[in-house]
Amino acid sequence: MKKPISYFLGEGLLIVFSILLALGVNEWRVRSGEAADERKAIADISAELIENRELLEGIPAYHRDVSDALSVAIEDVAPDDPRTPMEIFSELDVLRGSIIIDRLPQSVSWQLAKDRGIVGRFDYATAKALATTYDHQQASVFDLYERVSELMIRPEMFVAENQASTLQPLAVAFSELASREQLLVKMQDKNIAALNGDR
Repeated sequence: MKKPISYFLGEGLLIVFSILLALGVNEWRVRSGEAADERKAIADISAELIENRELLEGIPAYHRDVSDALSVAIEDVAPDDPRTPMEIFSELDVLRGSIIIDRLPQSVSWQLAKDRGIVGRFDYATAKALATTYDHQQASVFDLYERVSELMIRPEMFVAENQASTLQPLAVAFSELASREQLLVKMQDKNIAALNGDR
């Protein structure tokens, strides 16, 4: 028995509809997964920023105190002082066990989100603010931590001459470090508020 052409057209439309439905369901699943990845990345970055913010709690003020105490010590150094610059520095009352910072702020969640392409799906303002914060953390603050460390281990720090001129760059570096850390804290606070919806 011969089937009418309308039967074949109906079968064809049913097949096309089934394929389109399957593609639509797949697209929905992919977008749903991307949205979930984006929400998780934002939550992870927010948690990382909060942890980094807690690491920096009180650190800018501490570094400002070190700079101020070092400046006073530099003014008080007598020309015939037998102490080395390192001894003068080590005698500062404000020093803590870890002179620069206990633990460095992290950027693992941010880097992971960038590597997986998730940051590209953030709105422009959020991505720009986060990039600026993490770039400042990496390029500005971390580099200055390294600079302070290098200043502290210079050979001149262990020779009892020119103490004031040897310690001056260290005092300036601690002051600059405090300023950069203070700016980083403000940036972190702003990003934490924005990511948590407190815009």
